[in-house]
Amino acid sequence: MINFPDNYFQKEVREGFEVASMMKRAWAGQLEVLQVIREICEKHDIKWFVDYGTLLGAVRHKGFIPWDDDMDIGMTRDQLNKFIHYAKDELPEGYKLLCLDLEPEYDSLIVRVVNSTVVSMDADRMERYHGCPYVLGIDIFPMDYLSRNPEERALHLELVNIILGAVDCISAPEIPKEEVEAYIAQVEELLNTKIDRTRSLKTALLSMVEKLSSIFGPEDSDEVTGIWRLVWQKDFVFQKEWFTDLIELPFETVTVPAPANYHEVLRLKIGENYMTPIRQKTHNYPFYQKQEDLLYKRYGYRPE
Repeated sequence: MINFPDNYFQKEVREGFEVASMMKRAWAGQLEVLQVIREICEKHDIKWFVDYGTLLGAVRHKGFIPWDDDMDIGMTRDQLNKFIHYAKDELPEGYKLLCLDLEPEYDSLIVRVVNSTVVSMDADRMERYHGCPYVLGIDIFPMDYLSRNPEERALHLELVNIILGAVDCISAPEIPKEEVEAYIAQVEELLNTKIDRTRSLKTALLSMVEKLSSIFGPEDSDEVTGIWRLVWQKDFVFQKEWFTDLIELPFETVTVPAPANYHEVLRLKIGENYMTPIRQKTHNYPFYQKQEDLLYKRYGYRPE
């Protein structure tokens, strides 16, 4: 287990933002999940790096952004595929690896590792995760390789864009069902394939995007991207060596690997003024709001 000073779990004001004691325990618990990922990666020589808000936190705060509540890491596609290959069998008991290949109804291009699927106040669980009873997870963002050939690259992105358009189409309730089916038929004709109807349509389409995103490898490319984002942010392209040349940065009580050229990465992923804090809670902060209600129903207990 990671060592934390006794006062780490006290409520704290960081940069004018109050961080609750339970959020500190959730942060610590997520670092324990990250340690599990780190051990698998070190065992199998898999490169990974902190990403998005976690990278920003490492650079700007030497830890979590005070008003952030989750952890993001990244891997290039070849490294992520290698991680999935080993992690599906080597994660500790109770852990779950969520990805399109392993979970029939999982509907995200982001891979996720969670320490459990249920809230629990089991004594071992509470000790292992520093008094946090909630489901804790790490998001893993893939970085995909882009062809050096401009025509191949353009076709690649066009096909991904078409399929993502189909995902948007089926997610829009105002679009008549017959129009959705016509669009899907066009996608099948264009790609000369049949969509797997044993899965939800969204999941099947996202699985196609993932396969298309994986067609180029490091030998074919000098650049990488989050291909789902490149279709609308045209400059979202990075030199592949930025994600192989890594440095360790302080993060709370540990260190984490980060791209050595983190300035360029953050500039593209966050924005030019990434060092200027914008004090606001992210997404559904805190992530465990709904889990609090489940904990109360199960144990009659609501942590302070």
